[in-house]
Amino acid sequence: MEGMLDQEWIKLILQAKHLGLTIEEIRKFLYKEQESKTKKTMNLSVGNTQKSRV
Repeated sequence: MEGMLDQEWIKLILQAKHLGLTIEEIRKFLYKEQESKTKKTMNLSVGNTQKSRV
């Protein structure tokens, strides 16, 4: 299963290319989204820690 490609991801990438997006634009978007989710998760963790100290 590790070597198999996720068909949904393939479909999304092909749709993005069809819309004229470059691979680099797709990478930047995915990186930005991952970074945003990481920051939100970290903020939630910090918020929960601070609340428990009060």
